[in-house]
Amino acid sequence: MAESLPIRPESLPVRVMRWIFASIIFSIVPIVIAFYTASPHLLSINSKNIAEITSVKPSLYEVLSTGSLYLVAASLAGGAVVAMIGTTGSWLWAKIIVGGTAATIVFFCASFYSNVLSTAIINQGSVGLRSIVLFATAGGTGLGAVLLTEAK
Repeated sequence: MAESLPIRPESLPVRVMRWIFASIIFSIVPIVIAFYTASPHLLSINSKNIAEITSVKPSLYEVLSTGSLYLVAASLAGGAVVAMIGTTGSWLWAKIIVGGTAATIVFFCASFYSNVLSTAIINQGSVGLRSIVLFATAGGTGLGAVLLTEAK
């Protein structure tokens, strides 16, 4: 006769911290590495008319202008949509709002990312700001999904 192993239910703070670490922190690691390792070189002429190559650290908006944060935000929001599909019980209206907001974020991220890919001239400030706002909102919907999956 096989004995079943005792399973300890996770506490909510443990689930939230695991979600923050696994979803948020790991998802932005490639962007942080790109920010710290990117150093575009500028060709300039010094006072003696000699060409010099200088290294300049890019701004955060320059790194985000590739649209990579849109992809991260879409994956976070997509995870929230998946967590909300088929849930029942209490807080149903909140689950519908979180799932609908997350699905809208996925749509906007895909739309803005395709715009970044198809545009030759990019406004780095607007791409960076929009991607940060969508990332923060996607993180909020993901956290809401984690909290609402615990609601009975």
